[in-house]
Amino acid sequence: MEQQKVRYMLDILADPTRLRKKLLPVMEECGKLSGKDAFGWALLAKLIYACDQEMLRTISSRVQKRLVAAARQPITVPLLHFVRSFLVRFQWLKSFNEQTLAYICSRAVDFSVESCSESITDLFYRLTSNIYALWAGTKYDYILIKTLKNMLSNVIAEENDGNEKILLRFETAVQRHLPQFISTVFNLHIEVMERCSANDKVAVNEWLDIAYKSAIIVKTEKINSIFRWLRTFLLKARSCAHLAARRISSFISDFYHPSEAYYETVKEYVQLGPDLSINILFKTFIRSAKCQLHSQEYGKIYAKALGAMLELRPYLLDVQDVIELQRLVCQEAFENRNCRPVLSLLNSLLAMNNELVPSPVQIAQSIFSGSEDWCDEVRLGRALCSSISRPS
Repeated sequence: MEQQKVRYMLDILADPTRLRKKLLPVMEECGKLSGKDAFGWALLAKLIYACDQEMLRTISSRVQKRLVAAARQPITVPLLHFVRSFLVRFQWLKSFNEQTLAYICSRAVDFSVESCSESITDLFYRLTSNIYALWAGTKYDYILIKTLKNMLSNVIAEENDGNEKILLRFETAVQRHLPQFISTVFNLHIEVMERCSANDKVAVNEWLDIAYKSAIIVKTEKINSIFRWLRTFLLKARSCAHLAARRISSFISDFYHPSEAYYETVKEYVQLGPDLSINILFKTFIRSAKCQLHSQEYGKIYAKALGAMLELRPYLLDVQDVIELQRLVCQEAFENRNCRPVLSLLNSLLAMNNELVPSPVQIAQSIFSGSEDWCDEVRLGRALCSSISRPS
């Protein structure tokens, strides 16, 4: 692609007045370039974003022709940028291009699954999920659910499934791609839920069924996508998540998996409300605390999850377990005064409200007063110590 021509096109796209005058020639040129070079799709996307509503109506038929052409091209990041620009700016044309968009989304998902173990960029995964969510929302959740159910049950989908087979046909929905496909679909649905409105419905019980069966099968590194999905559900559903609280509790307990995604999910679950299973989780977490936090990869988010239990649900925790945690935290805080996860947990122990648990304020004063790092945890710790030790 000639650099001079590209520079000329970019100059026009940056000038609304020139773009209005040369709109159709620029559109034709971008269309030609997209047929020769993947970068042409990026230029076409930039053109669509640069247009106002009147200009969009002028080029709408030409853009739809390029969308049909895109369905015949290899999946690339620039091509997905073009598809996204169509979904964002031409929302009124989405229903007229349903099957074309379904075909592109299916191929993008297949490409993500096949490239799951390769050095493909996160941008591609985000674009695929974003495009699917913009196109389908929760409308075709039933197809995703049925596809996953068939795969997990090792059932071959029947060819007479009518509309479902026409809309979404995943070539990678086969057993050899099962872990990658599960991970990709859950990542896809995270974006769907993030874009959900209050009126959208999510079949959470069916998704939780699939999550449970999937977690048994997938490898350790793939299960994080399921926990990220669960955390997103907790964030979006808020109080409505109480309806599935028991099942969520069982899932978190049955699939203990030290990772950032797991601890983030636990933190959101604790904030959801009281549940007796939190005490069981707390006992499990204390075992991890016996390994020094400064050497743990997920020490920071682990401390936040454990801190949420201490501060929000202290009355559900066994007193002896809390005292044992105090001992472990204070011991490590003396040995590693600059370990912020440990200092964060110490602050949570100071802030918790349980009259049966003695406050570690004297030890904390010694630790925080001797700290040379004036970080947020130290400032908060000194303030808490001052407040607790102040005469009433």
